[in-house]
Amino acid sequence: MQPSALLDLRFYQDVPEYQNILAVVSSTGTLAMFKFDPLRDASAPLQHLTTSRCEDLDDDVLFLQCNWHPIARRVIGVTTSTGLARLLQLDDEWKIAKSADVDIQNSLEAWCIAFSPTSASSHATNQPISAYCGGDDSMLRYTTCHWQEEGDQDDPSSTLDTPFGSITVKGQHDAGVTAILPLSLSTQDQGRIVVTGSYDDHLRVFAIHDLHHSYGLKRVQLLADANLGGGVWRLKLVDIRTAGGSTRIRILASCMYAGARLVEIVADANGQGWPCEILARFEEHKSMNYASDVVPSPAEDGKMRVVSTSFYDKLLCLWEYEPRQ
Repeated sequence: MQPSALLDLRFYQDVPEYQNILAVVSSTGTLAMFKFDPLRDASAPLQHLTTSRCEDLDDDVLFLQCNWHPIARRVIGVTTSTGLARLLQLDDEWKIAKSADVDIQNSLEAWCIAFSPTSASSHATNQPISAYCGGDDSMLRYTTCHWQEEGDQDDPSSTLDTPFGSITVKGQHDAGVTAILPLSLSTQDQGRIVVTGSYDDHLRVFAIHDLHHSYGLKRVQLLADANLGGGVWRLKLVDIRTAGGSTRIRILASCMYAGARLVEIVADANGQGWPCEILARFEEHKSMNYASDVVPSPAEDGKMRVVSTSFYDKLLCLWEYEPRQ
């Protein structure tokens, strides 16, 4: 049992030696770290490592979402109920050692934080990274940050070198921005594909130029807009497939009172069309569906096993998607 409500959970997936480490953020602004090791003790596979907090935040401040930084070791981004987007540097014992705020904070609750995927060919610590934040004021914010010195990845304040400032995207969402999914895909003019979810029931696809590519200019284009029938709380990338001159992106969406949706976004070879199709709906949940994930599977026939959960009815469901022939 934890002393307060658990609002997000993230495995440390990008570093092989830390892949069994997970972070959990809470309604009292704590960061709890765990190690998942079923081989150590099958009856108690989850080992609590430590719990810590930021001393400058009051106990009534909630940590709403977290995401691991794609380059910096032991750095995790969190958002707060007071609108902050913050980087936490963890020490060797996985406790919060330092913290630094990123200039993409929200005027109300900051629901989500995300980082652009890193280049597959480079993991240099000074590689520019786009950071995104969305919140209850219906705005999406983003900036570019990078390490000031090669190899200086032990100090989170070094990521706050944001030479181009930050950008606010207004008027595109009709309610709070609750999910942000930046992809490794770009349009022909190098706009990064960024998918968002909102309380207004819509999934949106944007082309957003990284500020380090646009020289600080705001270049944002709405490519697609789909009503999923419920507030889009979480987005999970399933896969990206390219065939026949088009790119197909499959995303699993947790849609609150509407249940889970498997969505496919298609871009043709010329990037002219971005139609969104709902491939599957799972509506057995009787209350808010706040989290869903795909079960890893070697199957190549398109079948997919999914776990989805809901809040008040405390329900966890395992279901299977099979594509139409």
